[in-house]
Amino acid sequence: MIRGICQPMQEGVKFVAPLIAALLFRWFASLLILIYRWTGGFDAAKFDDLLGLKAKGLKTVVTFAIGFRDEELDAYANLRKVRIPESEFATFID
Repeated sequence: MIRGICQPMQEGVKFVAPLIAALLFRWFASLLILIYRWTGGFDAAKFDDLLGLKAKGLKTVVTFAIGFRDEELDAYANLRKVRIPESEFATFID
């Protein structure tokens, strides 16, 4: 009986966990005054190969583009903001 109950819960966690991660990402990016956009239409298998995620037991489920405003073309870019080094908010995968 327990096995029958746990299986749907495990499948639900697999679906919900990436959504929670995406929401946390958006929240932290907004706190850091970073510009971000969800990117659709990506090839998850290619991302996995490029980043070597399969060997780490991971897979791509969502992607975001992230960055700062263009200082020359963005009229709001020169307004007062707090900038922190990317090493404090990002982890790079070789």
